[in-house]
Amino acid sequence: MDDVTGPIYHEVNPGVLLASKLYGIIAAVMIALSIILLVIKGSDNHYMYLIMTNEVISSIIGLMLVWWYRGGTLGAEKLWFLILVASILIFQAISSDIYAFHITAATNATTTTIAPITGVTITKGPPPTKGSLINKRSLYSLVDELKL
Repeated sequence: MDDVTGPIYHEVNPGVLLASKLYGIIAAVMIALSIILLVIKGSDNHYMYLIMTNEVISSIIGLMLVWWYRGGTLGAEKLWFLILVASILIFQAISSDIYAFHITAATNATTTTIAPITGVTITKGPPPTKGSLINKRSLYSLVDELKL
């Protein structure tokens, strides 16, 4: 059998490889778009730069995994892990875009005044003597004094 007409053996189905590459491209586009939008929103709110930095670092980790997969360090059976990482990066891109463009309703500041509490007077009683005990009768008398 010559090599052209013989059977072709693949570690991973070519259709699965094509689908995973398309999924990776979609993930890369979404991450790039999210980073660009976060840079734009960062001029208004500097916390968006922190989210953008987090997204850049996460995508670097994803790129390292793709590089290891392409180099053969990650086996072909670990393709599911690359798809999982791409899914997490897509979720991160979507949630950061939602956070960046979430518009909160402006609330009107209202002031309230609280009336002072009246009707209770606290008086200083005699100092406790050495060996004074708190018993049932003194507790009942204390409760009777505090009743309004």
